[in-house]
Amino acid sequence: MAVGVSDARACSGVLVRFLTVTNVMSIVRSTRAALPYLRRSTLKRVINISSISTHQPGFYNPYYTVTKSSVVNLVKHLANILAKEKILVNTVCPGPVHSDSWESNILKIAAERKIHVDQARSMVEIEEAAKIPLETVGEAEQIAAVVALLASPISAWTTGSCIHLNGGKMAAAF
Repeated sequence: MAVGVSDARACSGVLVRFLTVTNVMSIVRSTRAALPYLRRSTLKRVINISSISTHQPGFYNPYYTVTKSSVVNLVKHLANILAKEKILVNTVCPGPVHSDSWESNILKIAAERKIHVDQARSMVEIEEAAKIPLETVGEAEQIAAVVALLASPISAWTTGSCIHLNGGKMAAAF
């Protein structure tokens, strides 16, 4: 869920608390609840979803970005402390992906600009695809494939990692 505001000065404490509970505390609580089961499991995996904005923030949603960055840090911490139990903890950080949040943003843009939803969708698709070397916005199935890989036995030596899926949008060498 991509919830946030475009201007940090306009953000209320209520929204900051909501984003923290939604994006960070949900991971703390669900991981804590899963630990007894993970400890008995033969395939011990915790995989969280963050965002490209953790490493390459844009001009919008500053508090969303801060909480998603916290997810990456929390996952690294959990990976460190759970490694001795062979519980592997990783994060997937996707770039722009067609999703419910994507559609919500399309509807918001259409309303703000007083244009038809199809026009807004086309405009945003073209603008976002132009920022991505592969020239396309991602699909949920592409993210799910990497999550499945991280959950599989093939990823037995992967923990504390942040896997970026963004069609080349993130321009970083490391």
